[in-house]
Amino acid sequence: MRPRFTAIILILTIGMMLNFSEQVNAQPPLIISISTDKAVYAPGDDVHIKVEVREVDTTRVSGASVDIGLMPPGGPVFGFIATETGIQMGDYFYTYHLDPGSESGVWTITSGAQKAGFLDGSDTIVFQVTSGPGPGFDYSLALSPSSLTVEAGQDAVFKVLLTYSDPSFSGTVVTIQVTGLGPGMTYQLSGLGDLMIYTTSSTSAGTYPINVIGSANGVIRQTSGTLIVQAQAQPFEYSVSISPTSRTLSLGDTGTFTITVTLTSGDPEIVSLSLNGLPGDIQHTFSQASGNPTFTSTLTVDTSGSTSTGTYTFTVNANAAGQVKTATATLTVKDEADFSISITPPGRTLNQGESTTFTVTLNEIGEFNEQVTLTASGLPTGATPNFGPTSGTPTFTTTLNIDTTESTPAGSYNVTVDASGGGKSHSATASLIIKEKSDESTPEEETDQGEDSSTDGLSTSDILMNPTNLMLIVIAILIIALIVMMIRRGRTPTKEKTDEKTDTTVGYCTKCGAQIKPGTTFCSSCGTPMN
Repeated sequence: MRPRFTAIILILTIGMMLNFSEQVNAQPPLIISISTDKAVYAPGDDVHIKVEVREVDTTRVSGASVDIGLMPPGGPVFGFIATETGIQMGDYFYTYHLDPGSESGVWTITSGAQKAGFLDGSDTIVFQVTSGPGPGFDYSLALSPSSLTVEAGQDAVFKVLLTYSDPSFSGTVVTIQVTGLGPGMTYQLSGLGDLMIYTTSSTSAGTYPINVIGSANGVIRQTSGTLIVQAQAQPFEYSVSISPTSRTLSLGDTGTFTITVTLTSGDPEIVSLSLNGLPGDIQHTFSQASGNPTFTSTLTVDTSGSTSTGTYTFTVNANAAGQVKTATATLTVKDEADFSISITPPGRTLNQGESTTFTVTLNEIGEFNEQVTLTASGLPTGATPNFGPTSGTPTFTTTLNIDTTESTPAGSYNVTVDASGGGKSHSATASLIIKEKSDESTPEEETDQGEDSSTDGLSTSDILMNPTNLMLIVIAILIIALIVMMIRRGRTPTKEKTDEKTDTTVGYCTKCGAQIKPGTTFCSSCGTPMN
């Protein structure tokens, strides 16, 4: 039994060791990668060392302990601790400054990383240190573009172009400084060589020479460019106005307004014009419907096809770059411009050689403002018309004076007053009766009859001038004459007086005894003939 027990113990021990070995081998290893900012350095340079720690699957590992060993060509090894900056997880950095007396040759960097749960990792690289700049070390700088123009408050972006004298010097750090900036300007240089110069809204306009100075391994080079700063552009602004702000038209007329679009700031942009607020039958057009301010446009309003009267407030809309400006005005449309004429009284009667007057009134219709001239016609020879005044702008009143002579033919006349002006013509008529001078009728009385006695609006001259009325008058006169003749025929002739002495003897009726007067033929009582 004892050998068997010993064998079991041995097997168990071996199994535990194998299990422990598997557990140890199950820990993932740390992968280490060392890099420097360049391959060749000179005494006085800084060596920037970067250690990247990751797992096999490239997952970066944070929180590891990273050691760096730096060994010059002749030894010994210097040890340092690299720190994780936090810029990129798993990146650890250390910067070593080469003294001016640093040994030239090949330097070796060794790094190791440890972290619980991982197997340790390590890596080794080398770099070269030259004695001074070394033969042929040089570089040049250039600025692209050589000139830029910006507005105050904008950024200028140049490209700094760095060219080494030999590709082996690539990676050598060149320190850049920028001078010549204006007040309030700042700059920033990116790792890709972009030089950004920032201006502010308060940066003065002007031309600024920009100097870019580089320094590396004791070699200083520079280049220059030009930054032109312009005053900050004002935003686009404009205004719109209309003149006049009100206008009155008569139906059928056209009128104009002047629209002025004025640039107040910034660069001009296209402004479009439109209108609303007028009835649909009032047409409108713009002489210039759009343009770059400052410009003017004539707005024409046409009422020739309209029947709409009234006062309308309309709006001119100006639209540009999302900015809408408006201007308003009023348009009053009245009835068609015209005038009317009337004459009073409707008739006058006068004797030959006398004078009479009529009053002529002209009234404005709509917006009529033209001069109207008056003339008279229809008068007989010897009758002279005179107006006072002979013309005017409605509304106005004038007096028509008519003078006659003793030789002016008597009769009834229609006097017509014609009024013409502004493309319009109208007339009014009145009657004039001229009587023979021997007539006893008073002209003023007959005038009054012409004005007031007729309730149906007919004057004496109107009656006499109507053939039907004249026929009725003649018939009435004939009837009256016939009646008079009939009355005269039926009248008893007057008994002529005689100088004979009248018989005054009284008699009596022989039949009834009644008293009979002398000359009686029959008895008034019984009717018996008297002898």
